[in-house]
Amino acid sequence: MNPGPLHHSKLIIPSHIAHGLTGDMNKIPPLSTLVIDLHLIGLKK
Repeated sequence: MNPGPLHHSKLIIPSHIAHGLTGDMNKIPPLSTLVIDLHLIGLKK
C-alpha cells in the first residue's frame, strides 16, 4: 500500500470479535459491528 489520499482500507470487525454482548462503557452499544477506515498518509524509515 503506497502513501497518499487515495490509498485506504476498510476494516469490518463483527461484534463477536469486537466488544460482543457487553459493548464498551456506553460508548459502543452491545452487539455492534465496528467499521474502521484507515488512510495511509506517510511512511517513516
